[in-house]
Amino acid sequence: ADRLLELGFEDTLRKILALFEERAAQRRRMLGHTSVATSLELPRRRINVLCSATLRDNVRQLADEALVNPKFVSATSVYDNADQAAEAARSRKRDRLMAEDIEDGRIGKRAHAYEGDDEDGANQNEGQDAVQGEDDGQGDFAVPSQLVQKAVIVPAKLRLVTLVALLKNTLRQQPTSKIIVFLSCKDAVDFMYFMLSHGATQPDSAQADEGEAAFADDLFNTEEGDGEGDKDKDKDKDGDSKKSRSQRPAGGRGGPQLTATDIHLQSNVFPGVKMFRLHGSMQQKQRTETFSAFSREQHASVLFTTDVAARGLDLPNVTSIVQYDAPTDLASYLHRVGRTARLGRVGYAHLFLLPSEAAYLTVLSERGLRPQDEAVEAILRLAAKSEGTRRAAEWQLRAAEWQLLFERFVLSNITAMRLAKQAFLSSIRAYATHGAPEKRIFHVRFLHFGHLAKAFALRETPAQVAEGKGNNQKAVEVRLEKKVKREREEKERKKPRFVKGNEISEFAVGDVSAYYGPRVKRSANAGSDSDSD
Repeated sequence: ADRLLELGFEDTLRKILALFEERAAQRRRMLGHTSVATSLELPRRRINVLCSATLRDNVRQLADEALVNPKFVSATSVYDNADQAAEAARSRKRDRLMAEDIEDGRIGKRAHAYEGDDEDGANQNEGQDAVQGEDDGQGDFAVPSQLVQKAVIVPAKLRLVTLVALLKNTLRQQPTSKIIVFLSCKDAVDFMYFMLSHGATQPDSAQADEGEAAFADDLFNTEEGDGEGDKDKDKDKDGDSKKSRSQRPAGGRGGPQLTATDIHLQSNVFPGVKMFRLHGSMQQKQRTETFSAFSREQHASVLFTTDVAARGLDLPNVTSIVQYDAPTDLASYLHRVGRTARLGRVGYAHLFLLPSEAAYLTVLSERGLRPQDEAVEAILRLAAKSEGTRRAAEWQLRAAEWQLLFERFVLSNITAMRLAKQAFLSSIRAYATHGAPEKRIFHVRFLHFGHLAKAFALRETPAQVAEGKGNNQKAVEVRLEKKVKREREEKERKKPRFVKGNEISEFAVGDVSAYYGPRVKRSANAGSDSDSD
């Protein structure tokens, strides 16, 4: 209800409620129905349930109009009216603030300041979807105590392998984990869903053109460029291997394909794990089936989704959340992490940030949401160790092997290449949608596009991706078509407009200059000589 009222549907809700009363009062049996129970009309007696994350004035007013002698139910108590429920919520928040102030040595300063606050945006579903203080624009947020929040500062080049390592670690520690990975756009969802389902497929024509040690050195060289120099740097980095790429066979049309009818895929990157996807561009039937299948799943599974699954969906037994792309606002952050740590269970929430986005941790800290820091090296080392790496220095080589595996798959599979390019471009566009208050942290000019392309297993420069160029069959065909078209247009342009000389008919309408002979300008000396003769 709170969300509907925020979007301006208050009058619409009143009309719907009035329509309920009108239809219920008629209570006529429709033609062809044997009883009122099967009729299209509503019964006179019904029970209305209003669900809201907050108890603001507009929600209370709607409750007065929609409900008769209602009981207000929270996770802890049942109240006779909204005022009692709101006062209880305020009391709990005062007690929490007092306890935090005493612990921090502030002698209850925030709790006293809260005494006169009439804003009661406190969540009645403690430890679940929304949290206390949400949508009020002031004060701290509160999350369930059993929620473990962690933040990982990940260079752009290492984002893909770090996600893989984190998922491997989580699935190894909890073999029946249900994980949700949040991304910024539907193209990124499709790419991750396809890549982490089929990415371990080795193409027959795979060539180890780079030494793994040299590749690892380049992968972990995460120096950021600045301004206009980024484009030149991208070209220089890709220039050395340009020749070797052009000599490789273009990606074939065989191999795995992405189909709209698949509800889930079995992953060969994480054997035994089911991969799901969910975003707003899917057909409603497919979305419903995906939601139901993921909810019923009792074994290890991963759901890649946009913010469409951040609120309003009851996804049970979710053990871990990964925010691969940062949320666009604090409300989205809260709703994302609210998918786990429900009903008293322990949950984990990881937030991936670029080095240029580290200031976002300060924003979270100011609202009482500061996650614990976790190092990229620790995640990659643990994943490498679990796969048999003994020496400490070998974890970088193992990460390079994963990156090479994905890049070779993208080069060999036309579907993977198309999805990677679409995801790369769409992610950059989505990055520009952050609100004005956070533009100083999330701004496109802070991105290193060449490094970010690695996060989508791309070897092309950003310019090649944007222009549709690269080492894949579809791009080759497009370039060939353009070349043939240019040659045809050039040939047409060079053709003479009119036929000259004896070939022109006396009845043809053409340029009269075609009948003229060559014109030679006579010089002044030539004219005087002829006169003397």
